Amino acid sequence: MDGSLVGESFGQIKSSDLPVLLLQRVARVRSNKINIHYLKECICSIYFTKYCDKVKTTSAIPHISPTDIKNFTIPVPLLILEQTAIATALSDMDALIDATEKLIAKKKALKQGAMQKLLKPKEGWVEKTLGEIATFHKGKGLPKNDLVEDGNVKCIHYGELFLNYGEEIGCISP
Repeated sequence: MDGSLVGESFGQIKSSDLPVLLLQRVARVRSNKINIHYLKECICSIYFTKYCDKVKTTSAIPHISPTDIKNFTIPVPLLILEQTAIATALSDMDALIDATEKLIAKKKALKQGAMQKLLKPKEGWVEKTLGEIATFHKGKGLPKNDLVEDGNVKCIHYGELFLNYGEEIGCISP
């Protein structure tokens, strides 16, 4: 309920996690009126995060109150079966995302290993500086809001490189 992750940090306690302690400024939400897995999906949603962003204090340490949490509105299907189906579908998607992220991490590790092996200098190879094998051009200094077009190539500021173009140049994961 306090700190930079207000509205973005959640967890669901399983019976295998017990016993656990509830610390100060951490909220526990329980219900026997709604499918608890559906409730968890609602609280872990972007809707809850956006709600928290609207109601949290913006002092040095962001804060949300228990009343604010209680006032969050949730769309509730009347049938428990429908709540369960929605929660199951979203949970299944989370599992697929987790599996995909693990696969991506494994592939990155494999690539790193391959790079270390394939790019390690071998007998008969020569080392050259980047300047010997490529052309290097330093950009011009421009006023902050001045964009220059030269043919089809846009001149961009360094600060924009990763923020606006990182994905395109392969430096930021989508």
